[in-house]
Amino acid sequence: TQTINLLPQEKGQKQIIHIFASWCSSCREEMPEMYNFIKEQKVRIIGLLWDDDTENAKKWLNKYNNPYLQVGIITDSDVIDLGVHKIPITFLIDSKGIVVYTYQGPL
Repeated sequence: TQTINLLPQEKGQKQIIHIFASWCSSCREEMPEMYNFIKEQKVRIIGLLWDDDTENAKKWLNKYNNPYLQVGIITDSDVIDLGVHKIPITFLIDSKGIVVYTYQGPL
């Protein structure tokens, strides 16, 4: 069982964690669908930027209608701890912070 440490204000709530980067072509492909899904389903999604320049990421997110409630930065050691080998990757997190579903690839 994997556990993801959530921000204090997020504990007790189900949410989606999505690891992405502006250089990732699959991440770019999925952005319109992700934005529409989140808008329709009213889902809370946290974006984690990996191995990317933050200024490039900000421009990229503005261009593709940033769907994320919050965006953080994930380190290489965090990615290794989660068993991530490539992005995009999406985790469904239950209210206890436990990963209940993982999807590798564009949504």
